[in-house]
Amino acid sequence: MIKPGLQLGLSQQLTMTPQLRQALKLLQLSALELQESISETLASNVMLEPVDAETDDWGAESNSEDGATEAQAESADDAGPTDLDVPDYDAEDWPQPRHDGADSDSWRDRHAAEPESLQNYLLWQLRLARLSDADFAIGSALIDSIDDNGYLIDDVHAIAAGLAPELSVDADEVEAVLHCIQTFDPLGVGARTLAECLALQLAAYADATPGKAAAQVIVAGHLNALADGQRKQIQAELNLDDTEMAAAEALIQSLDPHPGAGTGGTTAGYVVPDVLVTRRNGRWQCGVNPEIAPRLRINPLYERCLRDHRGDRDQAPLRQQLEEARWLLRSLKMRGETLMRVANAIVEHQQDFFDFGEEVMKPLGLRSIAERLEMHESTISRVCANKWMATPRGVLEFRYFFSNAVSNGNDEDHSATAIRAMIRKLIGSENTKKPLSDSRISAVLKSRGVDVARRTVAKYRESLSIPPSHQRKAP
Repeated sequence: MIKPGLQLGLSQQLTMTPQLRQALKLLQLSALELQESISETLASNVMLEPVDAETDDWGAESNSEDGATEAQAESADDAGPTDLDVPDYDAEDWPQPRHDGADSDSWRDRHAAEPESLQNYLLWQLRLARLSDADFAIGSALIDSIDDNGYLIDDVHAIAAGLAPELSVDADEVEAVLHCIQTFDPLGVGARTLAECLALQLAAYADATPGKAAAQVIVAGHLNALADGQRKQIQAELNLDDTEMAAAEALIQSLDPHPGAGTGGTTAGYVVPDVLVTRRNGRWQCGVNPEIAPRLRINPLYERCLRDHRGDRDQAPLRQQLEEARWLLRSLKMRGETLMRVANAIVEHQQDFFDFGEEVMKPLGLRSIAERLEMHESTISRVCANKWMATPRGVLEFRYFFSNAVSNGNDEDHSATAIRAMIRKLIGSENTKKPLSDSRISAVLKSRGVDVARRTVAKYRESLSIPPSHQRKAP
């Protein structure tokens, strides 16, 4: 019989504290994501404030990512809870707004315009349509039911029912306003099916457009057959010759099945480099991008309040915000230091790449960087995620510099990136009337000391989206 008992044992485990989770999260954020996260924190934590590079009391230390910030965070360690309803400080103690006429539009210039959504674009056109108040309300409800691709996702009966009891309308009235919206830009918006979407776009073409009549008939009743490749059957059923069928097909293919996708919804994607690579003292070195380095500090006025009124018990929330602010500043400092250590290790390993290009890219793995910096591979992976370098050869992602080694059977291995660059260069300089086969490319590379099998050449060529030799041959 098993009896309950007590046993004493020792074990080690890593506890993931909220502060550690925050530090790991900051580590893998991109520059833009970090700025967004800091903005959200500034909105919720009164103990933090941004520091302008021109702020007088920040002084020369504003050029450091965390120097004075960390000192200020540590200076509040012994501050007890306090009440902020304390002696009135002079107005000069409070940060004063800047009234610089020359920079009145600087904020607007630094921020991209908000993308206009499809719904806002349609509402703007609805206001210009000069509808009655009732029809305008119907139109607004219809536009709310149009998805980002431009299709109406709700039935007109459901929309009419949704307007009750404020507005008593029937489905026919909703249908009438829908026909008005379907004349808006982009053409095809407000359709309920693909066939209706294409038909709306065809209706805008002049009657003399080649293939229009046939295209309208195909869209109305033969769209699925066309999608299944039943071209001959459609041509025979509609009694179309090859020219008419070709014109109808070309016209249908020119139509947009997702008319709303090109209006609003997304902004142009771009990246901001975290580090800048420059040549100094004969070596390629990297430094932090000063444009994105976070500059924060603890609010000096609130910090003074905490210092002057220790012992008050009703300011625990403020004390907690102070602790969170100090930890955020330390996490940002650790993030910056770790980022620069990894970036410097990568640049040091790939010195030849910056001078001569991809063909001399050295093999590099996460483990080798982790061992060199005495970090865990998962930490290196987090640092390299969504991080970019501005180099003389373009803005490149950290992960770009990592590449598997292809063994040559000797002391020197080549990276997969270098081999791809060699293959691209060989094909780019080939005689198009006698293009190089994969076997020939393999032989050329072997003659240069790069022992790569034909199947490996084919795999790398396909990854570069380069067709085989018989497709590259010029007529």
